[in-house]
Amino acid sequence: MSLDARQGRRVIHTIDDAIGGRVSATNRSRVAVFQKIISNFSEDRRIDIMDLARPIEKNIEFFLDYNARLHYPDFTYRLLEMREEQRELDSDELNDELSSGEGNGIQIPSLLPELIDIDYAFIWDLPQYLTRSELKELALQLGDVIKRGGYLYLINSTQAKIAPEPMHCRIMEDGYIKFDGMGKMERISPLYSQLDIKELMRGFSITSSSLLQNGLQEIMLIKD
Repeated sequence: MSLDARQGRRVIHTIDDAIGGRVSATNRSRVAVFQKIISNFSEDRRIDIMDLARPIEKNIEFFLDYNARLHYPDFTYRLLEMREEQRELDSDELNDELSSGEGNGIQIPSLLPELIDIDYAFIWDLPQYLTRSELKELALQLGDVIKRGGYLYLINSTQAKIAPEPMHCRIMEDGYIKFDGMGKMERISPLYSQLDIKELMRGFSITSSSLLQNGLQEIMLIKD
């Protein structure tokens, strides 16, 4: 799915009305690194933004307030579907691989084939739901579609436990992000360090990071 700010406002059906009571808690944090990325958005030309999360109407509206074209490859949806298929085959092996970060994992979903020259990509907390081999593969895919000098933004947990599945990260107007799902920390985290991120995401360099009060860490990378 791709949306263009020049198309004007329209009704967009997203997960917002569906999650209801499934999200157990909300944690709101000021995000300095995210704001730093937003401050780099060009006012002189249209920018291409890719978001690997499930579409959230508030986020779509936020990005479309800029001169932006927004791309959603449905990566998270498809990843969770593939995880469910693998869990049906061997749940214990899958849990071991994801908690340790080791193992060959599965073939991750591909990005939209027509994507090229992306200026900004937001992958949120997806890395901690991927094994090392899968994160390397994602970095290769991202490297193919993000232009040199383009930016990548991710959220990494420093806590021993994480939410069962990727959180819903909602952009607020006042420089904050709400992390829906933080109250349900029941899954063992792979605890990727910044060094791990640097080694696994070849072709990108870390430029900024910030530790939030809730134990999450936001990281900005640039395409080499």
